[in-house]
Formats: sequence, structure tokens, C-alpha cells
Amino acid sequence: MKKTIGGVVTVVVIVVAAILLLMSSVRVPAGYIAVQYSMSGGVKGDILTQGWHLKSPTVKTTLYSVSLEQSYLTSSKDGDSKDDDSFSASSSEGKAMQIDLTFTYQYSPDKVADLFTRFRGQSGKEVRDSFIKPNIISWTKEVVANYKVSDILGSERANVNTALTDYLNKKFEPYGIAISNVSLINISVDEKTQEAINAKITAQQAAETQEINNQT
Repeated sequence: MKKTIGGVVTVVVIVVAAILLLMSSVRVPAGYIAVQYSMSGGVKGDILTQGWHLKSPTVKTTLYSVSLEQSYLTSSKDGDSKDDDSFSASSSEGKAMQIDLTFTYQYSPDKVADLFTRFRGQSGKEVRDSFIKPNIISWTKEVVANYKVSDILGSERANVNTALTDYLNKKFEPYGIAISNVSLINISVDEKTQEAINAKITAQQAAETQEINNQT
């Protein structure tokens, strides 16, 4: 009988120890860091880097990516764009455009604790979806409103992308978020506007061809 009780006690002790070890360990994947926090003490100062770590069982962790992450705002299911995330914007002439966009982002390791507090415990992905993406849309509209639709669809596309990248990076920098490689990957306009743009491009090409012929 005593042996049976002793065996049961041993099993219970092993199970409790295993549970405590599980609750006291956390694995941070490569390219991520983890913010530590507890209900009693709030955010802890030490950020956990990649690898296995021991912590208090009462302390929880939230992951933030510190590597470059690609994100999408598109009408198709590209990457993290699961629904129709394309958006409308207006050119300097007031022409309506439907825009698909891609960008890369990165959280600054020394700012993630502030991000965690500012956004009330949201994870990196939740901050992306609730803060980064909506503001990307809003601030992109401010930039494209400075360009003609024909330029955005044509020769100025690269300059628009550069201006977007610089503007968005400056806007997000105070939050410890770096934005890079912003690119308008698909832009659609109404049929009448597209026909007018095509006619303009055709006329420009004809003029260039004529100029070359005159020089020969």
C-alpha cells in the first residue's frame, strides 16, 4: 500500500514539475523578440531574443518580428492579404484609382516594449493589421494626390514609389516601425480614363518615332 501511495506521489510530483517547467519556458523563433509582462508588474524591462528562455510562470510573452516582413494590400489573396485589401485614391486631377500595394516593415528592437504598451498588449501581427495597414492606406492617398493619373500609371511610377517609401517611413518612425520598399503593384482606373491615357501614350510614342525619323 505504501509503495502504491509513494508511486502515486512520485508521478504527481513529476507531472507538476513538468507543468511548471512548461509554464516557465518560452521559445522565441529566429527573427523575433518577445516582450515580457505580468498582470501585477506590467511590462518587464528585459526583452527576450531568439532561443529558449526560462521565466516566471506568472509572466507572459508577446512576439514581435525584428526581421524584414513583406506585407500586402491587394484585391487578391497575396501573402497576408486574405480579403480584398485594395483601396481607392484620387490623383491630382481628382481621377479615381483602385490601388494594390506591397511594402516591407520592421519593428525596432529597442521600441517594442513601448509599442506593446501603446497598443495595449497587441502582438506584432495585430499592430500590423490594426495600425500599420490602415495608416498605409491613409498616408498613401496623401502622396498620390500630388501626381497626375497618367504619371502614376506611366513614367513617374518609380518616383511615386520612392516618394511613398520616404513619406511612410518618416510617418511611422516615431512609433519604432521602419517602412521600406513600398510599391504600387497594380492600379486600375475607369474605362474612359484608361482610353485617354492610352491615347496619350500612343501620341507620345508617335512623336518620339517622328523625331527619330527626322534625325535620320
